[in-house]
Amino acid sequence: MSDTQVKRNTILAYGGLATPLAMIGYPIAIWLIPFYSEVVGIPLYIIANLLLVARFTDVITDPILGQLGDSTKTSIGRRKPWIILGVPLMMLAIYKLFIPGSEVSITYFVVWMMLMYLGSTIINIPYGAWGAEISPDYHQRSRVVGGREGWTLIGLLISALIPLAIEVSGQGITLSDSIKRMLAAIFIFQDFSTSGKMSDILASMGIGIVILLPIFAAWALWKVPDPMPSVEKKVPLMEGLKYAAENPLLVRILLIIFLVIAGESFRNTLSLWFVRDVIGIETVGASYARYFIAGLAGIPFWLWLGKTIGKHRAFCITLVGTGSVSLLCFFGYGEYKYTKKKQISDPYELSLLKKSINLKKLKAYDEILVEEFIPGREIQVAILGKKKLGAIELKPKRKFYDYKAKYSSKAKTKHIIPVNIKPKEYKNVMNIALKAHKVLKCRGVTRSDFRFNNGKFYLLEINTQPGMTNLSLVPEIALYHGMNFFSLIDWIIKDASKIR
Repeated sequence: MSDTQVKRNTILAYGGLATPLAMIGYPIAIWLIPFYSEVVGIPLYIIANLLLVARFTDVITDPILGQLGDSTKTSIGRRKPWIILGVPLMMLAIYKLFIPGSEVSITYFVVWMMLMYLGSTIINIPYGAWGAEISPDYHQRSRVVGGREGWTLIGLLISALIPLAIEVSGQGITLSDSIKRMLAAIFIFQDFSTSGKMSDILASMGIGIVILLPIFAAWALWKVPDPMPSVEKKVPLMEGLKYAAENPLLVRILLIIFLVIAGESFRNTLSLWFVRDVIGIETVGASYARYFIAGLAGIPFWLWLGKTIGKHRAFCITLVGTGSVSLLCFFGYGEYKYTKKKQISDPYELSLLKKSINLKKLKAYDEILVEEFIPGREIQVAILGKKKLGAIELKPKRKFYDYKAKYSSKAKTKHIIPVNIKPKEYKNVMNIALKAHKVLKCRGVTRSDFRFNNGKFYLLEINTQPGMTNLSLVPEIALYHGMNFFSLIDWIIKDASKIR
């Protein structure tokens, strides 16, 4: 055993802080953007620019804090004071971002995002440097990093289980039943999605982070030494950046880090939409839980491989494997799915296939009608005479809300009522439906079909003879608002018999 052997308790205590930090990173990368886009109503392009502004602060703060951290001298070490400073700032920013009030402005979003990134910098820069200083031994540092990554995956797994628990837990579901459903969703690929409000998911994550962050931080601060390595020469910030730029090995390492982070950022940002809207998986949390369980199970293998063939070779294998799988999943799936269809009728499918379609063949037609595809949530509104009856949301398990999704119970299309939108949005869509009903001089019962995207409602069509089957929407909306099927039919007959 090496003289530099790091105690297991030290590794555990140091790595433990990675759990709440990972719990922060997961929802920010995956859940936060859709939440502020779909629920709060901030357009995606604005969010993208705001994130760019907020993230740009890291370009300035990261090297500054690295310099300050290296220069800090206190009785408790160099790294610990900064973590003590960053934890409360991070807790406040997470609470404000994850549990916002009813009225959220763009200024609110950008301010708390910038403070969150600042808190992340104050914690993560010293935390990463701290791990490299725990032991001077090459292989012992691998143990430290491996322990930290293990705790990271535990944090990610917790973050995946929180939305999964909310997704599979409906009214009247016991804790044991909820756990059974979670396990079935993860390992048997069963879909028990019953709720899954994005606001509830983020709020639960935020509360979990606010509770766990100070606990794990206190454990690390108490149990892990903060050594003060001897420094022969202090290098000013600008001089240090110059040395870094002139070091080819460091430049290559920084380039690799950039490629890894960029790739992960693209994949993470798009993954929720891909899993939910392209593949059509309702229980999104289960998908991420499988991902992190696999990562946790693979840690011993990658530690062994790094020790056997070298860290650099193992890392290259990881990059090639991850890149290949990501390419296959994100691009291969879609190409396969849409090019294998014998008949193409949906405008969205046509847009996806524009590169593979032989445009010359279209010259055989004198006229071609192409409708613009409008993405977003399917929301239906029922009007009863001059009364705004109610609304319902549809979530098809199939890619499109086609005939089978609409009329077959086996398609398992979810009918969500009440619709999870803000009160002012609900009022807005009801007013639009009633106005359209009046403008077109409709009588009796109508059902207006909407797409809801980026805080805006798009009226697709008005159904003047809505269905009355056991899967039809108007009877379901009426029943929710206290009017059973027979009362609805009675109202329609009486209304139709009136002299106009």
